[in-house]
Amino acid sequence: MSKPRGRPSALLVDDNPQVLQSLALLLEVMGWDTAKINRSEQALALLQERDFELAIVDLKMPHVNGIELCRQIHSQTKKKAPMVFILSGYVDQKSHADALDSGARAILHKPIGLDEMKDLFKTNGLPCAI
Repeated sequence: MSKPRGRPSALLVDDNPQVLQSLALLLEVMGWDTAKINRSEQALALLQERDFELAIVDLKMPHVNGIELCRQIHSQTKKKAPMVFILSGYVDQKSHADALDSGARAILHKPIGLDEMKDLFKTNGLPCAI
């Protein structure tokens, strides 16, 4: 008999603790486990240790921005790279194109609500418990 699969997991990366907490609560309601990280470098290190189905990363962070982090996730992760969504309060056309070019599956605009997140998960084939 096979072992039942646990909850899917998401890595949340944002330098704003309130955004991290809000995203974590939203995803946990949707049936996901979350890990909250506030620096890109820490996120890359954690990705070497754990598997995540999804990473939601802020576009504007100090040192390594979300687009560069997405590129690094896809090029440096030894395991299968998670699906990446980039999150931002404002995304211009160039940043949007750069995000998609970096391997991001979607660009989320802050603030994001439950209905919008559920629709995005459905569109991308991600599980949602509600």
